[in-house]
Amino acid sequence: MVPSGNKTSRIRCGEKPGCSRPNSVRAEDYTAWDRGTLHPQGLDTSQECGRSMWRNQGKGVEAQPSLHDSRNNVVKGARRYLPYNMVISQLIPLEETTEGLDRKLTTNYYARMRFTQQLLPLLQKAPPELSRVVSVLAPGEESRTNFHLDDLDLKRSFTLRTAACHAVTMTDFSFEEMSKQAPTVSFVHSYPGVVKTGFNKEAGFAVRMASNLAFTLLSPWNVGIQESGERHLYAATSAAFPPKNGGKGGVEVESDKFMKGIAGEVGSGAYLIGWRGEFRGNEKVLRELRDSGAGPKIWQHTTELFKSVRG
Repeated sequence: MVPSGNKTSRIRCGEKPGCSRPNSVRAEDYTAWDRGTLHPQGLDTSQECGRSMWRNQGKGVEAQPSLHDSRNNVVKGARRYLPYNMVISQLIPLEETTEGLDRKLTTNYYARMRFTQQLLPLLQKAPPELSRVVSVLAPGEESRTNFHLDDLDLKRSFTLRTAACHAVTMTDFSFEEMSKQAPTVSFVHSYPGVVKTGFNKEAGFAVRMASNLAFTLLSPWNVGIQESGERHLYAATSAAFPPKNGGKGGVEVESDKFMKGIAGEVGSGAYLIGWRGEFRGNEKVLRELRDSGAGPKIWQHTTELFKSVRG
């Protein structure tokens, strides 16, 4: 949801109208409880688009004229943040979209980056109080063994582990690259902890039963949905995650609470955090990949793929 002047525009992400997949959502399925709560003067509009066919998401953004009207977007005192939590089970095997990409990798990485890329100009136009992107996935799960810099779209190296690792690692470095291009915007890649959601709905019966048992056994360490939401609201609004240009915005914190970023610099503009707000990243792997030029290579691959598949 992006506040834009006197309007609130939503991009609804279902596979398609009437889709029977358990994870699909349609605009009419949403209740109106938040329309008057989050933005009392707003007008709520919806646009359906495919979450794993990200060319449709681009059309969804373009279909909202209020998102592109500078008179609506540059509002004194406006605070903007772009939260992502488009989730698909990592337990299902390779399933390609019509664009020839794995549906898990598309939903967990390409779709999120495409949304960010398209809406980034609006975040940059916003007043400096707070402009932020939050992607909820799994920082800290980077692995040199399961990451293939010469096969980023996994055409030759696909496994469930490599798909998960690529989504995580490419998010890390893409956020770092975007923080350089948009130094007034901060980027947070967040690990939510063990939260019982519907992530396994598309898995088989045996996998669903096993994961439900695992959640039961791990219940003392589970993070409640409400607590997880509150912690991610902190990630979206706290001044502890300043943009790269050093701008201040968000809920004030003590100076010693400012977080170090992906490269170890405090206030770098791109952050990897755990469920308690602590730094969470495999620093050894990230350092090795950075020394190999991973950041520019990943972002170049991503933007070139967007251009080649754009519908």
